[in-house]
Amino acid sequence: MAIIEFSGNSPACLKDINRRLVEIDATPNEKIGQHFLVNQEAIDLLRQTVAPGSTVIEVGSGPGHVTERLAEHAAKLYGIEIDRRYHPLLDKISRDRGNVEIIYGDALKVDFNRLLPTGRDNDGQVVASLPFHNRTLCTKSCAFKIVRCNFSSR
Repeated sequence: MAIIEFSGNSPACLKDINRRLVEIDATPNEKIGQHFLVNQEAIDLLRQTVAPGSTVIEVGSGPGHVTERLAEHAAKLYGIEIDRRYHPLLDKISRDRGNVEIIYGDALKVDFNRLLPTGRDNDGQVVASLPFHNRTLCTKSCAFKIVRCNFSSR
């Protein structure tokens, strides 16, 4: 497995995120470790990893800038967002794109199996940009959650 490192931010990406945050009068919630991916090259790589026609579960949709890119390839994208301040932005994305559904709540309490189509192999993907402050806890919990899902190997 190759490790790709990205450094810096993309001015256009930062401008887009700032526009979205100003639109809803919000700033990242540091109490929950909220941060946003601001490197367009990294976002594009994430989009490329989405298998066309797959079901994607995005943990932490935030202002939706990554959500929109992931939805370009997914048959269905479920965005899970705990912060309801993003509702106006995410609701617009959901209305504009027929393949996006947003679930408001804690991703650790969402049954991922319920979101995945039955009877198909390897068509579910989970994408998350985990908070820095609790990455260990969340990684263990999310990894357990993913293992419990019916992802099968070919």
